[in-house]
Amino acid sequence: MSIFSSFLNGNKRLRIGHRQFFRSESWVKATRVFISATVIVTSISLTACSRPTRGEIASIKTKSLPQANSPLPLSQFKMMNYYPADGGWTEMWTKWNPIQINADFVKISAMGANVVRVILPTLTFGFPVPSSTYLSRLHEVVSLAAKNRLRVDLTLFDLWRNVSDLNGSSTWMTDILEGYKSDPEIAFIELKNEAPVTVPPVASWVKSEFPILRYLAGTDPITVSLTTNPALTELHALHSLLYSDPPSFYDIHVYDNPGIAYSEIADAKALVAPVPIYVGETGASTFVSPGTDSFLQDANQSFYYQGIEWDTKELGIPPAAPWIYSDFTSGGIPSTVKMNSLGYDFGLFTSAGTPKPAERVVSKFFKAGIVSTDFNGDFSNGSDGRPADWQIYCGNQGNLLWSPSKGHNRLGSVELSLTTGSSTCWPSFVVDPIVGITSKGESFKVTAYCEGRSASGTTELGISWFASNGDYLGRVTSKPLTSGNSTWTQLSAFRSAPSGAAFPQISIASAHDGGSVWCDDVSWQPLGR
Repeated sequence: MSIFSSFLNGNKRLRIGHRQFFRSESWVKATRVFISATVIVTSISLTACSRPTRGEIASIKTKSLPQANSPLPLSQFKMMNYYPADGGWTEMWTKWNPIQINADFVKISAMGANVVRVILPTLTFGFPVPSSTYLSRLHEVVSLAAKNRLRVDLTLFDLWRNVSDLNGSSTWMTDILEGYKSDPEIAFIELKNEAPVTVPPVASWVKSEFPILRYLAGTDPITVSLTTNPALTELHALHSLLYSDPPSFYDIHVYDNPGIAYSEIADAKALVAPVPIYVGETGASTFVSPGTDSFLQDANQSFYYQGIEWDTKELGIPPAAPWIYSDFTSGGIPSTVKMNSLGYDFGLFTSAGTPKPAERVVSKFFKAGIVSTDFNGDFSNGSDGRPADWQIYCGNQGNLLWSPSKGHNRLGSVELSLTTGSSTCWPSFVVDPIVGITSKGESFKVTAYCEGRSASGTTELGISWFASNGDYLGRVTSKPLTSGNSTWTQLSAFRSAPSGAAFPQISIASAHDGGSVWCDDVSWQPLGR
């Protein structure tokens, strides 16, 4: 008799709709005993001890993905985080609209994605016993994903904090995952989104539930996601907590600028090796606040994804998963989820379904592994007097404008005129180039063309260096542009990255100038070590 049969006999069989399965506290407790036993007695066979499955559910599930014996390799993940535009968090399930979900999955698949993240709010589904209605909806979502050649990241225990209820947690997780063990439709299973494992009760809960999840998942990969807080504190804590029983991969969420993000991801990768690292969330908002422009906000988001995906490619990890597929409508986020205005506009599509420029960046990377390193160095793109991709520093100390009617080789440049400045603040256009520091002592060269009219101050091209915490480490500059009237003149600066530098920044600066200067055709070249 198997280890399960002794306690399954006599359990009450519950029927939900036309699905039947076993549930009892004794099963949960025995599962904990069983998993503990397998750690000590490795000869026990998991196959021999499998729980009954929902046969009727399994028979009606659409199996349009290949029935592989092994899961999709992490290296092949191209994942999209997902909620419908008008159905964030709990409302994806309460405002049930499978027609819209399917239409969204069609577009996600067309981008080249092969995994979609589906997040399950625990209390909405019912705790500790999930509702048959929501279980049915989950099965339909998984089937719709499979129909569109998408596997699913099942993220469990969302919006749930009762970590003291271990038996309830195990019961809920068991019922949710029944029928999905070793399922090729599942890319991986995530125990909890951004679990704060530096909090002792949460750490204890993760430690307790993780081996149960491993058993219930079978060959499906498992993980728990984390934020990349300062010094990777959460990742250090989880790595220590699960060192003897690590996840299939570590899942981090990264929202810092790409220069800082490269260092964070590289440090995380080194910390958890040989277990792989994955960026399960990343993104930038296109929210238009007072003083901003929708064209520039869309361009900034696109530029952000160029930088992040360049980071992942250089570090040899899968593409980072965008947060999120679509913007939310004004009523698309429930009041129980506290969200500021920025949080509504992280989508690659607008809430009306129109793709933003970032969608093309992500789609190209998903499909072909290609990411552009362009940073609008020819200033061909801009709006409302400002160039795309570039930021203005100390703009209140002069007139700094995008000039679409003047340029070096083609129309488009930036103009700096009537500037003042101080020892700590020179009016500048600045940009963090896509290609950053990948090894210590790496050298870079920047060039640009500038010309002046009645120029009387100092105009320089420069490279600034910053540490991973954003601290300024120094700057190297070109020779200044000649005063007075000048034709287009090439300026250049080059230097090796100083010790501790995490990322560079290009600057075009002009100070104490009563005239005007224009700069264009900025190029950036890594020179190696």
